[in-house]
Amino acid sequence: FPYVKMKENQMSVGNLHKGISCHHCRDSEIDGNNIKAIASDLLLDRRFYGIQSTNSSNMKITNNTIVGSNAHEDKMGIAATSETGTDLNLSFNTVKNKDMGPVDLPIYVRGYKSVIVEGNKIENIKNSHAMIIGNCADTQIGEAIVRNNSFNLPNLVGTIFKPIILRKMLLKNNVKENTLLPTDLQIVETQC
Repeated sequence: FPYVKMKENQMSVGNLHKGISCHHCRDSEIDGNNIKAIASDLLLDRRFYGIQSTNSSNMKITNNTIVGSNAHEDKMGIAATSETGTDLNLSFNTVKNKDMGPVDLPIYVRGYKSVIVEGNKIENIKNSHAMIIGNCADTQIGEAIVRNNSFNLPNLVGTIFKPIILRKMLLKNNVKENTLLPTDLQIVETQC
């Protein structure tokens, strides 16, 4: 398992490529990176994946900014999934201007035993839940701290989409510690 530290990179991405991928990483950090849609009239596809981490353990994904182009059916902002992961700290990231595809999300987390999702900003997202933590197919129930995240999601009012969905996660704090705009959006907790 490699130790990886990806810090303060600036990148423009498109054509369904990934900004940063970290697979089977241990004790690793993805911090302070700026990933945005490539600005080119020659590019046919401005959709991209921001950060993806798969089967990693003790990961920190912090202080990153991911800015889409509002291209229709854009891809994941940050996805951290693991079959055997222990700890994930996903904090103080910004994901904005993404018109998501039917199975993609600004933030998606599953498979970790302990998760901190704190201080993230989700802005101007269309056609998607903002954040799903956990998965009904997971064999373990994890523990999550989900606090001080802010959501500015005017496009979700009156739709089936929600800011936060928790699945098979025991919440270790009051989920109302998150800021929702518009204020009539609701957080959904489900244990499947």
